[in-house]
This record gives sequence, structure tokens and C-alpha cells, in this order.
Amino acid sequence: MSEVEKRPAAKPVKKKKEKWQKTRHYFSYGFMRIFFRVYVWAKMGYTAKLHKLDKKQGYLIVSNHQSFYDGYLVNMGFDRPIYVMAGDYMFNTGKPAERMNYWFAPIPKVKAGSDPASMINTMRILKEGSCVLIFPEASRTYDGRMGEIPESMGRFIKKMKVPVIIYNLVGCYSADPRWCGTQRRGKCEGIVKREISVEELASMTEEEVMQALKEGLHVDETTTKNRYRSKARAEYLERLLYVCPKCGKFSTLKSEGNYVSCTECGLKAEYTETTTFEFENFDTDITNVADWVAWQDERLEEFDNFDGVIFCDENVNIETCDRNVLRQNLGTGRIEIDRNEMRIICPNETYRFSHDEFTIISPIGWTKILFSTRHGSFMINGPKLFNPYKYVKLIYRITGNPDQVR
Repeated sequence: MSEVEKRPAAKPVKKKKEKWQKTRHYFSYGFMRIFFRVYVWAKMGYTAKLHKLDKKQGYLIVSNHQSFYDGYLVNMGFDRPIYVMAGDYMFNTGKPAERMNYWFAPIPKVKAGSDPASMINTMRILKEGSCVLIFPEASRTYDGRMGEIPESMGRFIKKMKVPVIIYNLVGCYSADPRWCGTQRRGKCEGIVKREISVEELASMTEEEVMQALKEGLHVDETTTKNRYRSKARAEYLERLLYVCPKCGKFSTLKSEGNYVSCTECGLKAEYTETTTFEFENFDTDITNVADWVAWQDERLEEFDNFDGVIFCDENVNIETCDRNVLRQNLGTGRIEIDRNEMRIICPNETYRFSHDEFTIISPIGWTKILFSTRHGSFMINGPKLFNPYKYVKLIYRITGNPDQVR
């Protein structure tokens, strides 16, 4: 027998799984931490104490969600890269998404519902000894109040089996409200509220974990006494507010500088540095944005038996927004909504979506609506004063299905 025949067969070489965390992330996150520490202090007055973490231990960081910059703001509070769980709609924009993935490697997750892939990726990153940041509310607060946390979050956190850090962002909504066009400067800070060890987490029930989250993440910006300075405090409030409290008319509000007014009845209110409203010659119980939002949403009952178009806007763009597929522009036209459907009327085609077929619908950013149906996912983007909030709240009023709306 030849030497070749005697030689045993070579064993297949197992390819080592590539780590999520790359060496370049230390540089990109480090640069980002330095840049944003200066930028957000100058723009918003934000400060955060730097916390040193065990280099070999994975950590799950959970935070409330107040501003556009929250992922960066939380990262400023720690000395290691913190990988942010982000909506998967951010990953289908071509080159911008590729650059984001290369330098920061966020974890994609569907906007609502279970997502096994995101859970597997999170467990993988934590097992590597890296850190993950999640926002249990899933969506930024619109009015300064804490959003709802899905009941499944307690189970999710217990499965991770790593130390949990509960982080609070305070004052960030007042400095950078979701509806605003520019930031205002005041007191903003990031704070470690509580740390839960692996042993303590193992001894807690899912219900106890949920209770710890709700108590630890609770921040109510409507009670602030701090001042936030800007010459355009009220501008773009019509992205959120859609009913005049004086005449009751819909879609007649206009903002300019520090004031919001009604084009129908002349109502005028200043949005003050303490984030409250001061109305001119009008008595009302509305004192802040949360009060106004709660009041106006109740007014949607007027359309319970209404026939015809309820809301409409011009120059709205619609595009596909499916996961891992480059977005496709479908056209620009007029959006209309009635009790049966939402439709976008473009020059070459009308896209119709009945309210019952939405599996999820959510306002995104400032002027966008993200929604999914059995036909796929879509993104609507309106002009700079477009109010996505009223469309989403109306659909919730009509269907009464809380699982649809985020």
C-alpha cells in the first residue's frame, strides 16, 4: 500500500464564527463618544458620567426613549461599544445602511412583534462579552410621558442571563422633542438608575423583571421645572397637535417661533421655556403637550359614525420598506383616510390599504409612517409639516387593536 493510501483522511476544518464586535468599533464608538459629548452639550446641555464596565462581561442595557440622539447619548455613558437594537427599516437604504453597519453594527429588529433573528443576534453578542442597548418602549415618546413596555420584555431579559443596567435619560425630550425642528438647551443628563446582577436576575420572576423595568425606566417630562432655551420652541408642533382647543377645528394649527396659533379662530399660545403653554385670552385645563394630546385624541370620537374623508394631505411619498430589500419609490401624491381605508393617490396608481389589514402601523421620525400588511412593508413620508400621528391614532380609534399601533 502506498504512503498516500495509508494517510488518514483530513478532518474538515471548522470555520470559526466571525465576531460581531470588530476592532474598528472601538475607534468609531470612541470618536463618536468624544464628538457627541461636545455636540450635545453645546446643543442640548447634555451630560453623562462615564461608567467603566468589565471588559470580559456582556451587559444588557435598557433605557427609556426620549430623543433622536438616544443611541449616542447612552453610549456616552459607558467606556465600551454598546450595540443598539434598531428598527429594520433603517437597513434597506443602500450605501448609508452599509456605512452604518460597517462602523456601528446595530442589531436589526422588526418594529413590533417577535423577531427570532434579533434575539439570536443579541444572545450571540452578549455571549461574546459585548454590550447591547435596547429601548423597551420601541418608540420615542411624543409627549414626554413614558410609553408602554410589552409584557414579553420580562421573558426576553431573563433569557439573556447577563447583568442588566437600567439607564435613565432625563430632560432629553424637553431639549429635543420628537416633533421639533431644532433642539433647545437646558438640563439633560444620563443616569444609571439600577444594576441587576446575574444572580439577582435569576432569582426574579418575569413579572418582577417587568416591575423593575417599569419603575426603573419611568421618567415623566411633564413635571419638569427646568428651562429649555430656544427662539423656535413651538415650531413644528403641528406635526403632533391637530385640534384647536378653542374652536375645535381639525388641522388648523400653525406654529411660528415660540407660538402656536389657529388659522380659524385666532387662538394663540406660547410654548414656554418650562415646556408649558400660556394661552392668550383663553381659559383651559391644557397646560402642556401631554394634556393637549390626551384632549385631542378623545375628540376623534366625532368620527365614529362619519362618512367621507376625515384627514388628507398633499405631496406625500410612498415607497416599499421590506427587510433586506432596497427601497423602491412608488410615487408621490395625496393621502386620504376614512373609516374604511387609507389610500395614497399618485398620478399613475392609487394604493389602498384597509385598516384591518395593517399588522403594524407606526409614526417614524418626524413626518413618516411605517406600516406592514400581507403585501409587504411600506413607508410614507410627508412634507416638513406633515402630521403622521393623527393618521395612526385614527386607525387605532377605528380598529381598537393595540397590537397594530406602536
